[in-house]
Amino acid sequence: MIPEPSLQRLTIQQYERLIKNSEILSGGIERPKVFRDRSGDVWKIFRRRRRLTSDLWRPYAFRFIRNAEVLQKRGISTVKIKGLYETPHTEHWKIVHYGYLEGIPFEDLPFFEQRGFEALARWVAQLHQKGIYFRSLHLKNILWQLKAEQFALVDVSDMACFPKSLGVWRRARNFKALFRRPQDAHKLQKFGTLKFIEAYCDEAKLSGIREKVFLYLLALYNRGILKKGELK
Repeated sequence: MIPEPSLQRLTIQQYERLIKNSEILSGGIERPKVFRDRSGDVWKIFRRRRRLTSDLWRPYAFRFIRNAEVLQKRGISTVKIKGLYETPHTEHWKIVHYGYLEGIPFEDLPFFEQRGFEALARWVAQLHQKGIYFRSLHLKNILWQLKAEQFALVDVSDMACFPKSLGVWRRARNFKALFRRPQDAHKLQKFGTLKFIEAYCDEAKLSGIREKVFLYLLALYNRGILKKGELK
């Protein structure tokens, strides 16, 4: 079991100096979300948006850290955590400090190379085999690391990790996330949605009946993307 991450506190002066000397990657100078310091490390601010939320008993910053550690233990490239901080403004803010993750977002790669999408399909199958249910499975959250020649995950707070490989229901449902963004669905269709699913199934090696149930659920959950009778 992964222990609770230790929480440190930033003074107002430390926080303001950190923001002043950093490059804002997401958000604005008055309300930054993600920023990069002079050493190249990344800082991500988690703010509680509502009073009544699961963040009360299970903060998203804690989930982010735990998920990153689980992914690393299961051989999946992701961010390396360096610290967890509380800001002087309010205890409802948490800041996660992690090393910059090298890589190119998959959505920025030349999409029309068949090998890229086929490799992605097989990698998603490997995630599922390792019990990873990544709810933010979008092309912008998947990096391709050129030197290591492997995929990596970023923005890992919204994820579930299971001790065994995913069942067919969760596998099929996870594809909804991949098809949700119109730009992702469009690029998948350009490559060939059926070819993508075939590559996934080839890597997943589901038994005959499990594969049939998976394909049935996949068509059921993604009616706007997959036509009736298209998957057999």
